[in-house]
Amino acid sequence: MPIPIAHNKTATQPPANKVVKKNITVKQKSDEVLKMELQGLVNVKDFAPSLAVQLAYATTDNLLQTQLYHDFNDAYLQRDAAQKLAIAQRIVQNINSDLSIIVRDAVRPQRVQEQCWELAKQKHLQYLFKNPKDISMHTYGAAVDVSLVSISSKIELDMGCPMDAPGALAAPKREAEMLRLGRLSHEQYANRLLLRNAMTQAGFRAIGNEWWHFEACSRQTAQELYHFTTKQCEWIIGTSKKTPYRSTHF
Repeated sequence: MPIPIAHNKTATQPPANKVVKKNITVKQKSDEVLKMELQGLVNVKDFAPSLAVQLAYATTDNLLQTQLYHDFNDAYLQRDAAQKLAIAQRIVQNINSDLSIIVRDAVRPQRVQEQCWELAKQKHLQYLFKNPKDISMHTYGAAVDVSLVSISSKIELDMGCPMDAPGALAAPKREAEMLRLGRLSHEQYANRLLLRNAMTQAGFRAIGNEWWHFEACSRQTAQELYHFTTKQCEWIIGTSKKTPYRSTHF
């Protein structure tokens, strides 16, 4: 008969007054992230931890085939935009708990917008990007590019064409025509509607030529709400006028 082994609990537990040190890896924030936070932008996952984030310009897997984000791969937005995105995520997961919004782009620094513009001109695709002379809603931190992904399979839902795809198939305003021509299936259309309805119910505005792009407010509202400066700034983003603006040159 096996002899029970007595476990000495006091021998394996540290004294009550002893501090036990654990190896905790702290992710070091880059200078660019610190600058974003200084301007009042927030990490969207602080508001919706279940969001999937995979920034297209943090890799070469994008329309321009160029990595433009080197020092960050988290999605940052204005606080009110992040709050709306968290609401949209809850709406999606209330409909299907296996689905998540996946963020492909959020705030886009002005220097990156300028790079996008120049690279797009070389490929004759500049019509897909805002001229950097006009401030992009991404640069304000008030726009986000998103899709839907299955949590279990890690596969994105079929929207009929990839994000940033040029042409009529990408345009919500042409969806009825694309359905009629058989270029957009009813399943693909339903997937777009699920995303679009969640985003608009949360307070975002859809646009007519890109199924993936949503804006948290109008351009006029962004100009009124978010201070913007171009003087001696390498990084140019909007910052809420609700908080004191820190005049930092970087």
